[in-house]
Amino acid sequence: MRRLPSKFGRRLGWCTATALAGIIGAAPARAQGGIATGGGLELVLPVGAQAVGMGEAVVADFLGSESLWWNPAALGRQQYRELAIHHSQTFALTGDAITAVVPVPSIGVVALSADLYS
Repeated sequence: MRRLPSKFGRRLGWCTATALAGIIGAAPARAQGGIATGGGLELVLPVGAQAVGMGEAVVADFLGSESLWWNPAALGRQQYRELAIHHSQTFALTGDAITAVVPVPSIGVVALSADLYS
């Protein structure tokens, strides 16, 4: 009688085949080229009066809609809907942001933000 392969043997075969296909079929990684032209504006122009007033030392604090920038994990504690407009101005840039935070009991909290820098 012929012996059938065990479940472990079949799984090992599938895992090996998947790993080899991933290694062989992967495209070679290419380094990013050129000069970076975007990103990091939120570090130069912080959002939220309370956070700026505290010297930006608010990483572990719960700030309502400002948590979207400073501590996104704190949004899970949000219990009420909030719509906020943030404005900040420095010698270099002016920034405006609008944020909506809506707690949804079945899935958690949904937050949306739009920033405009000029």
